Amino acid sequence: MAGRQRRIIMPSALQYAESLIAALREAAPSLEQLGYAGSLRRATPTTGDIDLLASARDSAAVVATFISLPQVARVEAQGDIKASVILQSGVRVDLLVVPPPHWGSALHHFTGSKDHNIHFRRLAQERGLSFSENGFAREDGSLIECADESAVYAVLDLPFIAPELREDRGEFEAAAPVICPTLSASTICAPICICIVPGATVRPASPLWPPPPQHVACTISPSPTIAPTWALPAVSTPSA
Repeated sequence: MAGRQRRIIMPSALQYAESLIAALREAAPSLEQLGYAGSLRRATPTTGDIDLLASARDSAAVVATFISLPQVARVEAQGDIKASVILQSGVRVDLLVVPPPHWGSALHHFTGSKDHNIHFRRLAQERGLSFSENGFAREDGSLIECADESAVYAVLDLPFIAPELREDRGEFEAAAPVICPTLSASTICAPICICIVPGATVRPASPLWPPPPQHVACTISPSPTIAPTWALPAVSTPSA
């Protein structure tokens, strides 16, 4: 959105944003969604300005209502879908109104961060998709619209990533699906049976063990299934 002016600490910016949201919701009942985006939504310690995002069928009516709010000191720019204003407090606020089907992709795009968005778009490109605030564009020009952010991440088989984590500092790697290895029947090792007989020498039937004195042997005959079949020979005890 628009450029930054001065830094505002997060609690103050949050107070301004929530006050505007409450006033705009009351004055524009046609709004479907309304919230703040940018660094404020990512809960950074400070923010340069306040970014508001809304969805509505009649974007021009919402913009007109926004610039007429009593908190607004002057209008810096105005169009059919967006406006930039300076509040009585001197804080700059930008509003963008998008169609309801684009709410999820627009909220993701304008929440940032820049590095998170670059990484996200790269993942989309690996799947032949181009991502913007309007959604995912396929190579044939068709569009995948996302009405909420969970749907945005689901397109790339990712879980929802909280805004506070979106700094490209390992959140994609942590969210990637974990692929667990599987074992086939041929890779399962049958257990070793050890027979304990008082006064006898015990030898498991295994080629890895050196041959002990010929007193007792214990043999395992595993079947093709996971459960083994056990065969124990007669046990002889050496005479005293």
